[in-house]
Order: sequence, then C-alpha cells, then structure tokens
Amino acid sequence: NILKSSDHKYKNIILLSLYTGMRIGEVLAITRNNISLKENTITIEKTLTRDKNDKVVLGNKTKTKAGMRTIYLSNSAKDVLKDILKTNITNIYNLIFFDYDKNTFITPSEINCYLKRLNEKYKICKDIHTHMLRHTFATRCIEAGMSAKVLQQVLGHKKIQTTLDTYTSVFDKFNKDESEKYNLYMKEIGL
Repeated sequence: NILKSSDHKYKNIILLSLYTGMRIGEVLAITRNNISLKENTITIEKTLTRDKNDKVVLGNKTKTKAGMRTIYLSNSAKDVLKDILKTNITNIYNLIFFDYDKNTFITPSEINCYLKRLNEKYKICKDIHTHMLRHTFATRCIEAGMSAKVLQQVLGHKKIQTTLDTYTSVFDKFNKDESEKYNLYMKEIGL
C-alpha cells in the first residue's frame, strides 16, 4: 500500500520481487527478452552478483542450476511489468532496471537500504530486507494452497527439502487448517 500510494524510486523492483518470489539479484538482472506478456511468463537465467573484487557484476547464470527457470506471472506481477515496459530501455545490458544517472547497475544493497529507509519512515516491521519479500511471496503461495513441489520450482530451490525446511511453520499451519476442513466436512455428513 505504501508503494502504491506514491511514486517511490524502486517501487517496481520491490513489487516485482514481492509478486514473483524472485531473489533481488534475479529481479535486477531481468531483461526485456526474459518477459513474455503473451505467454504470461518471466524467464530467470541470470543474477547480479559480486566478482572476486566485490564489484557488482551481471552473472551469466543464476545462484543455482535450479534457479534457471520460467515462472508464470500473477496479474499483479504482470501489471508491474506492463508499467516497466512503457519506459525506453537503452542500456547496453538490456536490463529493465538500470541506473541511467550513474550508468551502472542498481545493486541489491541499494534496494535493501531503500527498504530500510521506508521502514524507518513507515514502521512496517522490526527489521526488513529484500529477502523478506521472497518469504512473503512464498508464505502467500502456501496459504493459497500451492503445493510444496510447485513452490520449489517457482522459487528455484534445488531440493524440495530446502523449501520444506524454510517454510515448515507455514506448511504446518496450512496442514492444520486443511485438517479442520476435513473435520467440518465429516461433521456435516454425520460421520
């Protein structure tokens, strides 16, 4: 709501991360060619990373092999991308997010700092960082009934155990809620 209420500098970056569950480095490495509004997909094939000198660079792959994936877009994510694609993309990397003033990448640390400033101003939570956007996305997917296997693929986790371990408490609550549906149904039919 805060981001939608006015024109924040990194609004679309934050929203795209929140609506897709992509890692922030993946969001910042998206090109126009990775987006298919016709197919309603986004392909993740690269990430911003740091080289051996700690300089932010555009990697030629994702964090893991499983991180190379194509995901379907929610309506909210698609709306963000439509808004972004209205702008003229003229950087040499064809990135949809680029700092034209400095002629360089927008870095994950810039987005983290920006989120922290928003948090100081609006008191969103105790502490905030970009990876929390990914966790929020995953939690909402579980609450909506997405299976762990599908969530694993969407998030780009190599092993399902990573997904299960990371979101154990959410899956436990979801399982409890689903069990209650069964109990109510059995009561309705008299068993």
